[in-house]
Amino acid sequence: MTDSHAGLAAIARAFAIGAHAGQVDKAGNPYRGHVERVAGRVAAAGYGEEQQAAAWLHDTIEDCPGIDAALLAEVGFSPDVAAAVEALTKRPATDEQPKEEHLDAVRRACADPIAKVVKAADVADNSDPARLSVLPDDLRERLTEKYTRARALLDELGAPRFDGTSA
Repeated sequence: MTDSHAGLAAIARAFAIGAHAGQVDKAGNPYRGHVERVAGRVAAAGYGEEQQAAAWLHDTIEDCPGIDAALLAEVGFSPDVAAAVEALTKRPATDEQPKEEHLDAVRRACADPIAKVVKAADVADNSDPARLSVLPDDLRERLTEKYTRARALLDELGAPRFDGTSA
């Protein structure tokens, strides 16, 4: 970590908590808990400020109206962090393109070295049995299958594991 990155994760934390204020996850819990856990996994594994900042910010472009990579750069996040967050953002359907498939989004995220780390931590949190256990059976089964496939692709692409197992 260079001095220019010191405190970056704390700034990203404040930004993300503000951006996700009032949002809830599929179980009705404050959404901030998800980004806290993802960032916590990245920090606990010893990754640096840029990876931690991207972990805090990983859902801001996707879930928070008005936020894009240009805004993240404008408020002071490095081009690498802004690019990683953009790489982690699912591409919605447009008139020209269908909605991006989940595994295509995982593959695209893994092309960015910062995003690859964050995506692995994100999938670990999203597939956590404790989180999934409170969901309705049909949703839990669908998400378990979705994240099992994502984790297999992450293993294939050499992404780290944040679930206490090895590939």
